[in-house]
Amino acid sequence: MKMLGYFLVAMCVGISFVQGATYMKAAETERVYGRLVSFCTHKGVRLLRKSVIKDYDDCMVCICTKAGLDCSDMAIRISARSESPCENVLIGCKNRWVLKADRSRRCPKKMIPTDVVGVGK
Repeated sequence: MKMLGYFLVAMCVGISFVQGATYMKAAETERVYGRLVSFCTHKGVRLLRKSVIKDYDDCMVCICTKAGLDCSDMAIRISARSESPCENVLIGCKNRWVLKADRSRRCPKKMIPTDVVGVGK
C-alpha cells in the first residue's frame, strides 16, 4: 500500500511537469453549402481538424481537435524570483538572458540570477 502511495505522488508530480503551460479554445462551426463544418481559429487563421501549427511569435504549438484548439508551450518560460538587472526573453523559442536596461545586450554570466522559476514545456 505504501508503494502505491509513492507511485500516485510520483504520477501527480510527473503530470504537473508534463502539462506545463497549455490552453484550449473551443472549436467553431459554420454552415457551408448546407453542411455543418467544424474548424479552429488561431490569430484569424482557420484550421481544419488534425491541423498542427507552430507559432514562433508566442512559442506555442497548437493542434486542432474535435473539441477545439489545444495549444502548449514549445519552450520553458523562465523568470527571476528576486530583483535582477537581467531578464529572460525568448528568442527563436530559446531562453536568453538580456540586460533590462538594454535588451539588445546579453546579460554577463555573473549577473544571471540563480534563483529562478520555470513554467511550460
